[in-house]
Amino acid sequence: MLLVLWGCSGGSGQEGESVTETPAEEVEVVGALKSYYISNRENVSLAEITDRGSELTVNTQEGILFGVMKREGKRKYYDQNDEFQYAVKYKDDGFKLRSKSEALIWKVKIKEGKIKVANNEEMTGAYEIHCYDDGRIKLSQEENELSSIRFDPGVPMLEVQGKYFLRNFSDSFAPGILLIPEMQETEKYIICAELAAQDK
Repeated sequence: MLLVLWGCSGGSGQEGESVTETPAEEVEVVGALKSYYISNRENVSLAEITDRGSELTVNTQEGILFGVMKREGKRKYYDQNDEFQYAVKYKDDGFKLRSKSEALIWKVKIKEGKIKVANNEEMTGAYEIHCYDDGRIKLSQEENELSSIRFDPGVPMLEVQGKYFLRNFSDSFAPGILLIPEMQETEKYIICAELAAQDK
């Protein structure tokens, strides 16, 4: 179990890709280190995300995932034993989260003021997350509102339904991702990390 250390401050490959891992040259991206935190009501860490530019680290209660950017336009996530677990493949309008067998888990499309998230290529039954200027975030599916939350502007910690407490996710879609009921916890944290890395 991880204890939270709070910080202070203020997104494709082919379906039939082989699962065999071949060496790919890593991309060196230089940037400022950024950290993001998700905890529970007891102030116990659920996920600590560190963005080093070329690498995203997602530290959860299940273990640590190291997301390394590759030249072919995707990031690969490895566990502490250096075993490949997830891939994120980027497109101009979003990204796809895939399993270690390269099967699609979630497809994310990013638009101005909203994102769409679905577990299929056709985006059938997609969830939509809308962010509004008044601090409200709404989760809907097929035009039916499922949940909504509101935050006070300038408050450093965001609370999501009393279950998640977020730091450093200002003006982010991440709280809406945490509202999606059928998404696994690790999948939520990886997508939150990817959105944070894209300032979304």
